[in-house]
Amino acid sequence: MNPNFSLESAAEKIEPRLKALQLHYQDILEKYQPVVDHAHSQLTYIEGILSGFSSVPKSQEPKSEAKVLAPKPETPTATKVKTPRKAPKTSNSGKGLTFIPKYIGETLTSAVGKILADRRGKDVGIEEVVAVLYGKIGTEEFKVAKDRVTKNLSKGKVSGLWDRVPEKTGYYTAKAKS
Repeated sequence: MNPNFSLESAAEKIEPRLKALQLHYQDILEKYQPVVDHAHSQLTYIEGILSGFSSVPKSQEPKSEAKVLAPKPETPTATKVKTPRKAPKTSNSGKGLTFIPKYIGETLTSAVGKILADRRGKDVGIEEVVAVLYGKIGTEEFKVAKDRVTKNLSKGKVSGLWDRVPEKTGYYTAKAKS
């Protein structure tokens, strides 16, 4: 082993370079995070519109379809730096979950009621409600959203706002008009 080599001297040489690299990537994050947030917002909006087309009969759909690419899932890193969000919160859905633009400003109960009314006469599953309300979201956000929607659907059923589909767990339908 080299007698002139020490971990402390190696750390003293490497640490300033690592700090400079850290600052460099923090600057990049701060510069491009608003662009990424905007792109994600627009993609969610487009996916919400596309999900509305799922009720259109296949014969009426256009022959050529544009492919919409979903954002790649974020990979956690040990050096990830949290940057403050610049965009204001735009829904009442809580904890970072944001409704697609069509439902912004609605309560969860009102938005769920509209989704069921739009699909009157059809059995609507919890996952479909989550997808329509929030668009493409990550696994953890999906779990939180599904839990909230499940509780909301159950409360709405008890309150007489909609009906549960018998023998189909997790499916609800708009009440038949009297």
